[in-house]
Amino acid sequence: MTEREGRHRARLVLTGHIIDSMMLPQIMDLVMDLGGNFTIEELKVGQHKTDTSFCRMEIVASTADQLDSIVRRARSLGATAESEEPAQVERIATEGVFPEGFYSTSNLPTEVLIDGRWVMVENIEMDCAIAVDTKAGRAWTIVFQGAKPGMEVVVGYKGVRVTPLERSRQTEIFSFMGSEVSAEKPKKVLISSIAKEMHQIRESGGRIVVVAGPA
Repeated sequence: MTEREGRHRARLVLTGHIIDSMMLPQIMDLVMDLGGNFTIEELKVGQHKTDTSFCRMEIVASTADQLDSIVRRARSLGATAESEEPAQVERIATEGVFPEGFYSTSNLPTEVLIDGRWVMVENIEMDCAIAVDTKAGRAWTIVFQGAKPGMEVVVGYKGVRVTPLERSRQTEIFSFMGSEVSAEKPKKVLISSIAKEMHQIRESGGRIVVVAGPA
């Protein structure tokens, strides 16, 4: 992060399926909602379904706190800093108590930068801390009950990157189900399409959650 002409600036990098996953538009909305400005300095959009995209953007804010808030939330959506710094860690001093400013996880795939290498966080789940073993090159989530004195956990957001979920490009079946285009849904087609989508998710090792609701 830098300060120039009374404005605070940071460069973020977005890679992957940043359009399908809605990462890019979400971050653009985030910056504006929090009172900042952005400039797209470079944008390369994949030309095929399997191609990834790349975006480099400059974030400008009026204060350091405003910029910090924008960057923190942008990183939770999958953005990373252009020149990434290693993850910062602190030792746990008291059993069951995380250090102040510990990184709180989401349920999205998360990596931390340890000794120049990105390490996938094991057993990822929401609202946990990230414990690290630098020598072993491991990182994993822990809850408060698992916080033991001497353990090192990640604090702050530097050296942490999140991979957003990708929206399927094969079908738009679920968005159609939620639309108001017609009260008459082609049930056989919908059921067949949903079954196909579920089968593809299982084949790729994904998980499916069924949420019951009113009929």
